[in-house]
This record gives sequence, C-alpha cells and structure tokens, in this order.
Amino acid sequence: MAGRFDPILNPTGMIDRRTSEDAASIDRVQAMIDSGEIVPYWANQLFFSGSLPATRLAVMDFDPLFLTVCRAAIAGVLAGGLLFIFRQQRSVRNEILPLFLAALCVVVGFPLIGDVLCVTFAKRFASK
Repeated sequence: MAGRFDPILNPTGMIDRRTSEDAASIDRVQAMIDSGEIVPYWANQLFFSGSLPATRLAVMDFDPLFLTVCRAAIAGVLAGGLLFIFRQQRSVRNEILPLFLAALCVVVGFPLIGDVLCVTFAKRFASK
C-alpha cells in the first residue's frame, strides 16, 4: 500500500516517521549525490554564502548596475553555451514571457537590489 507509514531505522537506530515513498525519494537523491550527478546541498550553500561578502567587496570599486550587467552577461553566455552543447530545443512561444520574467527577477532584480543595498548600508553605517 503506497504512502502508508513504515517504521524506518535511521543510522542512529531511531525510528524515522516517514512513508516508504519518502524513504525511496531520499534514497534516490542520496544515490545521485554519491554518484556525483548532483552537487551536495552543502556545496550549494557554501557557494551562495560567499556571494554577499563578495558583493560587498565588489561594490566598493564598481557601480552596482555594472556588476549586475556583468553577472547577467556571464550567466547568459554560460546558459547559451550549455543549451548549444546539449542541443536543447527552443522554447515554444507561450513559454517565452514566463522565462523572460523569471530571468528578469533572478538574473537582474535580485542581484541589483542586493548590490544597491550593500552600497546604501555601507555608506549609512560608515558615517556613524
């Protein structure tokens, strides 16, 4: 019976309260991490945690808009290269607007707001 509660012993010998489907999903993800198919979550967190200190250093010498344009250009070149290498199909017409809006928010909006905030707060607290 799918989804029913099956007591599962974790490595510490305690019983996990999860379904057999949850356990199978967790095991699949762990197998993908072990095989190197996906990067472990801690590596992603490590890289992302370095982005704010790096931004604070970068905005000391560069304009926030310039940094945002550079990040967007690098992301676009890398994404275009990967799409070309893996020969991905072009998006259909009804997917273009949602993709554009997502890219605008993630590639431009979030970094630009972060850069401007780093400059604003750095100036505000430097005067005290």
